[in-house]
Amino acid sequence: MPRVPSSKVSSLLPQLAPAMALLLLAVPAACSRPGADGATTSEPGSTTASASQPVFDIDGFCDKTMAMSSERKCQGDDEIIEGNKIGYCVTELVKARDDGRVIFDHDQAARCIAAVRSAKEPLRDRRTLRDLGMRFESCRQTASGQQRAGMECKTTMECTQGLRCVSSKCVQPAALGKPCVPLKEVSLSNVTSSCAAGLHCDGAACASLAKEGASCAVSGACQPPLRCRAGKCAVASRQPDGAPCEDDADCDSKGYCTTDKPPVCQARKQAGSQCVLDRECLGRCSRKDRQCVSYCGSG
Repeated sequence: MPRVPSSKVSSLLPQLAPAMALLLLAVPAACSRPGADGATTSEPGSTTASASQPVFDIDGFCDKTMAMSSERKCQGDDEIIEGNKIGYCVTELVKARDDGRVIFDHDQAARCIAAVRSAKEPLRDRRTLRDLGMRFESCRQTASGQQRAGMECKTTMECTQGLRCVSSKCVQPAALGKPCVPLKEVSLSNVTSSCAAGLHCDGAACASLAKEGASCAVSGACQPPLRCRAGKCAVASRQPDGAPCEDDADCDSKGYCTTDKPPVCQARKQAGSQCVLDRECLGRCSRKDRQCVSYCGSG
């Protein structure tokens, strides 16, 4: 390759300077990227965080909210089930973060963890993100959706405040009397339908939530935390064994709502009892022989 005279190089420098400056500015962008929670992160696998905003610890959050208490030790199949439960939480939140659809709030996450640990009525062993979202405001506030109306979504958690995720799109909630659909999401959300706040999906249209004393057919038609009792929305305590129920939420913490007609509350079964569903057991229902077995020492 011919050697370029130094005098020629010197004459070209003024022309090359702008391009060299742009190249230098581009280098930092190739080495790091802004994380979806606002922190600057390096390539996958790095634990680097910015001084102002540390990387949100999704693994730690899921472990502290999903896992059993440290007093209960899980072994064998139970340990695998626990790992899968926590792993699903991590997978869902990491995907939402990496897609830029959610920003996580460190302070609200800490409050969520504290709420789970100090709950007067403990969460069920086989809990999900939905359990957190339905029970605790701080858990719902942990995730802030970034998807605006018309943008793609997997759950309402990914949509900006007030929107609903319907048919994989963030949309405005349905108003009173408008068509609606029920939503059963596994996310940090307490949304149960495409209706606006203060409404419920009554068959095919949005209807107002009923006040105490108003007529009802199901508890979902009553203003939370009211329940439908004898056809009326009422403040109701957990029901004892043998009492009529609509779902497990009607029964004592150690009971479940049977599938009988009419359904009634029944005490969860001890290990060795016949079962069909996990919620029938104090532990879990073994799929192998359809018997209740202990879950992490639950009995």
